[in-house]
This record gives sequence, C-alpha cells and structure tokens, in this order.
Amino acid sequence: MLLQLAKLADVKRIIGTVGNLNKEGYVKNLGADVVCTYETFVEEVLKLTNNLGANVIFDSVAGEVTSKSLECLALYGTLVQFGNSSGQPGNFKTSDVHSSCRNIKGFSLGTTRKHNPARLAEVAEKVLELFTSEKITLPIARVFDLEDAAQAHKLIESRNYEGKILIKM
Repeated sequence: MLLQLAKLADVKRIIGTVGNLNKEGYVKNLGADVVCTYETFVEEVLKLTNNLGANVIFDSVAGEVTSKSLECLALYGTLVQFGNSSGQPGNFKTSDVHSSCRNIKGFSLGTTRKHNPARLAEVAEKVLELFTSEKITLPIARVFDLEDAAQAHKLIESRNYEGKILIKM
C-alpha cells in the first residue's frame, strides 16, 4: 500500500526492500523503482543518492533494520517506524539523531484507532476513494476458510507469498 501511495504522491525515487529478491517483480509492480534486500539496502541507498542518504525511510521490520536505516538516512531525514515484523526492538544512539538533525517518528494504526480514531477519518475517506477509483489495489495472495487458519499462519510464517493472506469468517 505504501509503495502505491508514494507513487501517487509523485515521490521521485522509491527504493523497496525485500527479504528475498524473488519478490522483486511484485514490489516493482506496486511502484518501487529499485528493489534490494535487507542485507544490501544500505549500500544501494548510499550509491543511488551519491552518499547523501534517503530523505525518508519507512521501517516496518525494526531489529537490525532500524540501525541500518539510520546508516543511510540523509541529514535532516526522517525515519518512520511503523512495525516490528522482525520481533526484535530497533536500537539507535541519540547522538546519531541530534548530531545529524534526523527525525524518528513512530506510527501505529492500532494505537491511533484506540486513542484518536477521529484523526483517521479524513485519511480513511481518501484511501477508500483511491480504492473505488482503482488508483490503488490490495493484492490478495490467498483466502483461507476459518478452519484452515493454522495453514494460513504457516504460509505467513514462511514469507513465501505476495499480497495479503485473508481468513474468511
């Protein structure tokens, strides 16, 4: 979704990261201009930006990816932490932030829904309009029946799919 929204916002260059380059075509199809792995993205970002770094990095992985993201975040850049799929906390030194005037922001849809749902209303309307006009899509990898939820979880854990895994209730 983020790739599609960035493309609609005319972001000049979108660099996507994947755990496995088998997903490169899928990620490019959603809007990424360049795709690299979690192991190579620091070098790729620095190379593509003449060592200046990315202006904005969205991190849904955390763990090691967070500190790696700071290695290739531009001066005055912003790191948006919006997930923790690695299951590990991301770490950084405060000196890495204040000495470079970089920003770190957190976002959680669940937290916002719970504590300030009105903040989401206008954005939700816009996103629904984008779906209705087919300017963005939600790729679905597979739909499972509720009784096959364990199988759905196995597929999610395998990370060997492209799109969303849904469970029909």
